[in-house]
Formats: sequence, C-alpha cells, structure tokens
Amino acid sequence: MSHNVTRFEMVYVTVNTGLLCLVYYLLRRTFDWYNHILWSSRTVMSVTPSRGLYLYLRTLDIAMDDEIVTDDEASILHVLANALGVSPSSTAECLAIIRGEEKNPFDELEEDYSGHHLGDVTTYQSALIAALDDEVITEDEWSMLEVLRNLIGLQPDQHGMIEEAIRQMADIDTNGTRRIERLNRFNTVCPFN
Repeated sequence: MSHNVTRFEMVYVTVNTGLLCLVYYLLRRTFDWYNHILWSSRTVMSVTPSRGLYLYLRTLDIAMDDEIVTDDEASILHVLANALGVSPSSTAECLAIIRGEEKNPFDELEEDYSGHHLGDVTTYQSALIAALDDEVITEDEWSMLEVLRNLIGLQPDQHGMIEEAIRQMADIDTNGTRRIERLNRFNTVCPFN
C-alpha cells in the first residue's frame, strides 16, 4: 500500500521542521549568551589594586611556590590579610590570580607599592608572631617573612625592636619560651641583612 503525500502533509512537515530549527537556533543563542555572561563575569576583577593587596599577593606567591598552602602558611596569610585590609572574598580571588586563573591587577600598573609605610612594623610583627607560634616553621614561612620584610623596607633597628617586644612578652605569655627558641632559630636561618 503506497501512500501519496498530500500537499497538506508536506506543508505540515516543512513548518514543523522550520519550527524545530527555530527552537534550536533560539536555544543555541541563549546558551551562547549565557556562556558569554558567565565567562566574561569571571574576568571582571572585584579586587582593586592597593598596597595591602600588593603585599598580600606577593606573600601569597611565595607561599604557593610548592603549589600548596599549609595550615601554618594559611595562619600567616590570615593575619596578613586582616592587617592589610584584604577581605576574605579578595583572598580567594588572590589565590586564583596566583594560579593564573584570573588577571593580575598589578600587571599593567607602574606604581611601586613596596617601601616603608605607617603600620608596616606592626603588620610584620603580627606575621612573625603567627609564624613563631606554629609547631614547625617551614622554609616557605621563612621565605614569606623575608619577602614581606624586604617589600616593606623593614630596617634592622625596627626588626630589633620587634625581637625585643617578643622577648619581653615571653615572661607573661604561656608560649613565650618556645616562641623565643623559634625566634633564635629564625634569626639563624633567616638573618636580617
């Protein structure tokens, strides 16, 4: 039994095929638009270049040399972020910048954020105490502290005052004796030049 295709059936099939193509086209355009919005929003930086962000990124870069941030390194980075005014959401974005997943906001800037500023000594002292309070101080932690003190232009007399303050706190702090032992080791491993 043969079936002759009527004109109505041909028009019906043509219209339905056209509608399917139109639906496919609209879905594809919507999908492309969604992907464009999704990916373009990832390249928009929510971090604004600042000195605090610069110091944090440089220190985080040292911590990520081995592609791992240990708990001890994270505690130093947490202290630094708080002292430098880097928000928790910005710290996550900084990690993406260091991994190369986001654009570094300092790549196209010519401004030099290093050098000594008000509050730097306190920031360094906080980071040093956080490192000294760890059970084991890693080479990455030493490197982070050394980079930080070089970036902020910490002077030998300022470092000496920090050491003296840590030694004075040893008498009233339960971790004081162990902190002094680690400070002496820090001065041996990472001497102030």
